[in-house]
Amino acid sequence: MSKKHRPALIKTIIDQYTNGQPVAHLCVEHNIPRSTIYSWIKRHQKLKSEAKTDISYQDYYNLKRRADKMEERLEVIKAVGCGLAALLKEKLEALEKLRDQYSVRTLCDALEVSRGTFYNYVFRRQKVAKHNMHRENIREQVKAVFDEYK
Repeated sequence: MSKKHRPALIKTIIDQYTNGQPVAHLCVEHNIPRSTIYSWIKRHQKLKSEAKTDISYQDYYNLKRRADKMEERLEVIKAVGCGLAALLKEKLEALEKLRDQYSVRTLCDALEVSRGTFYNYVFRRQKVAKHNMHRENIREQVKAVFDEYK
């Protein structure tokens, strides 16, 4: 609810709107901006579901968001090729391959892996790769000096 207006006033205005009062008239009568009244109406608007129960717009929005997240997690589970019972190493390798396609939160939630564990795995692999590349450069330099001076 609005911090500035009392819930009773908001309910009264919504009831007046529901009973046919135009928003323009409500704005003038209560000295409240049109956008504020529309946001109250939208928040309190009821949607009829197939089960004939009333669902508020906010409840509908929250349920839709949850359903979208679940669908995305299901996509990840289908794409990784391993299940929840897989070893942690297998999960991490599979998740790393999909890192560019999904958010890290979605990936980790789908396979129940801690985000910290995932980031440690990724950064550790990057550090090892960088170290190996550095060692290879040094090895090439030593070999070049050895070949030059025998």
